[in-house]
Amino acid sequence: MEVLEEIEKKVCTKCNTEKVTSKFHKLKLGKDGLNPVCNLCRHTSRILHYNINKDFVKKQTLSYERAHEEQRYGYRLKANYGITLEDYNKLLILQDYKCKICNEKDSKCIVKKRLSVDHDHKTGKVRGLLCDNCNKSLGLLRDNPIIVANMLKYIQNG
Repeated sequence: MEVLEEIEKKVCTKCNTEKVTSKFHKLKLGKDGLNPVCNLCRHTSRILHYNINKDFVKKQTLSYERAHEEQRYGYRLKANYGITLEDYNKLLILQDYKCKICNEKDSKCIVKKRLSVDHDHKTGKVRGLLCDNCNKSLGLLRDNPIIVANMLKYIQNG
């Protein structure tokens, strides 16, 4: 005769419904290591709180984003290009704060606050920092040296 494993259950403190423990998020401080409120109740409660306090939540989120802008940018650099904010700043100094292609330092050329990180889409290797115009142009040319050469010939021959 086969013995079936008993499924662990828990009662949600919000809806007072008994549910399997997989319906509760982990919580280190909880008595049993689980949140006392089930996932569904937590989700519903968060939506309700947001709908009632939209302006406050948006203001708080914006305030947090501004306060942690550098940290968030550093995280994106690491996640997208494998470089740290320190690496980015070193590149910026090496390039004398100019676009690696057009050598512009002007804000005419830089729409965003920062130069964009250019990388080889096949290898992932960072090639340098570019202004928005050069970065977009390179993207439109699909990083294809043949297209770039043909375009150069076209411009030179007028």
